[in-house]
Amino acid sequence: HIRDLLAFKRLVPRRKKRIARAPAQPLGPDPVNQLARRLHPDRQHLMIAEIRDETRTTRTFKLVADRNSDADQLAYFRAGQYLSLKVAVDGVRITRPYSISSAPFEALGTGGFYEITVRREQDGFLTPHMWDSWAVGTQIESSGPCGFFHYEPLRDAGQIVGLAGGSGVTPFRSMAREIAHGELDAALLLIYGSSDEDDVVFYDE
Repeated sequence: HIRDLLAFKRLVPRRKKRIARAPAQPLGPDPVNQLARRLHPDRQHLMIAEIRDETRTTRTFKLVADRNSDADQLAYFRAGQYLSLKVAVDGVRITRPYSISSAPFEALGTGGFYEITVRREQDGFLTPHMWDSWAVGTQIESSGPCGFFHYEPLRDAGQIVGLAGGSGVTPFRSMAREIAHGELDAALLLIYGSSDEDDVVFYDE
């Protein structure tokens, strides 16, 4: 313990000497901070590249990096995470979270993409706007990937049991695709319920 205390004995004088020897020009951008901002951005500017009907009430929106923004690649995420979309509807700006239904490996590189799969709510505020107004080329603002609903080998067992209903299957689809691609070392047993057989999301898959 004494040796640890002695290490602090001349800490302040040494620091002052180092400051005095330091060059006067300011430091350039820190590459670690640049990497952190790229991996965990506060905002992402996205664009709809494709719209696909999954069922009579559910659509998948494929999102890519907006080519008019500074970023040409999407932030990486972990299967099970979500995006918070920032959308203006009739002059009202709202935020809504949607799980990413595509797999993390599909977001990598300059051709990477996210997919969100959304069920339309008849009395909803945002989903009717999405159905009526969103088209290929529509620009979307979102958060970076968020959330802790993902597999963590330090915390979780290797056998995952998922319980989902309706469009709540989306994070498990992301996990399943990541497992099937060999990127996630886990096994998934999914118990899935739907009110209507003809409205099962990702039925064939």
